[in-house]
Amino acid sequence: MITLRGKVLSVKGDLLEVELQENNEICKSCHARGLCGVNYEKRRIQAKNKCDAQKNSIVTIKLNPSNPLKLAFIFYIVPLIIFFILYLLFTKLNLSLQCAFICALIGFAVFYVVIFFAGKNRRIYDKFLPIAVEKQN
Repeated sequence: MITLRGKVLSVKGDLLEVELQENNEICKSCHARGLCGVNYEKRRIQAKNKCDAQKNSIVTIKLNPSNPLKLAFIFYIVPLIIFFILYLLFTKLNLSLQCAFICALIGFAVFYVVIFFAGKNRRIYDKFLPIAVEKQN
């Protein structure tokens, strides 16, 4: 687990907006930078409120290090696999190579539309959010 500390800027339901207090060199050099929810330009992160933190509280946030890898797999590898499977399927159905390519590209785009709407689903979004686990005064 990656541990970060920050000050709570706002509380919206069970979500916190936290301004990070320290520079975490591990996160800054991550290749999947930003996929776990950290915005390093503003040094802010959204996290689940598991410690009943209030505005201006100092909290400890735990990030699951496997989340960026899971998200990278979903966003980059799965669409490529879908593209190649569709391309091979359409070429086996005796479509021209150009038509098979276009159909596979459409399937590729449909997958990203599905990901976009799945990201709007609160249950799926919450699975990848970091968790505020400890409040200090």
